Amino acid sequence: MRKITIEVTNFFLHGKNELVAMNRSRPYGVAYKRYRDTVYRLMCHQRNPGTPFAKARVHLHIRTLRAVDVDSKHHMGSVVLDVLQPERGTQDKRILGLGWIANDTDGENGLKGCIVEYRVTQEPGHRNGGFTVTIEEVEPQGGKHEQRQFDSRHPE
Repeated sequence: MRKITIEVTNFFLHGKNELVAMNRSRPYGVAYKRYRDTVYRLMCHQRNPGTPFAKARVHLHIRTLRAVDVDSKHHMGSVVLDVLQPERGTQDKRILGLGWIANDTDGENGLKGCIVEYRVTQEPGHRNGGFTVTIEEVEPQGGKHEQRQFDSRHPE
């Protein structure tokens, strides 16, 4: 199975409040698009040589100045997940992507999405910031949902 680690230094990922403000900017979402393109440029030295991972584990390790709360920590990863997908869109609305994962849909707990495990950890106390993302390909298990029988006589 393939595995890739991408390291970015001297860059702070934005938290939830900053991302919400960017998406509300006028013209609509331009600030977020610039931010996403900046993250792409920082990560693009690791282009995907083959087809995207159909199933993957993604671990994002964020280096921050001070500890952030859980919801901000997970929002920080949203732009990274956007960049890990293949390029998409039309000529006018191109979304740059590295093509490491097929998409950013949820594949946990038997769902049919690409990401079967997503973990975000943080390491406070870094003046310069940065992040490391590790993407590990997972062997697809036939692509079928596990069907469990429910027996009313024996509740789970």
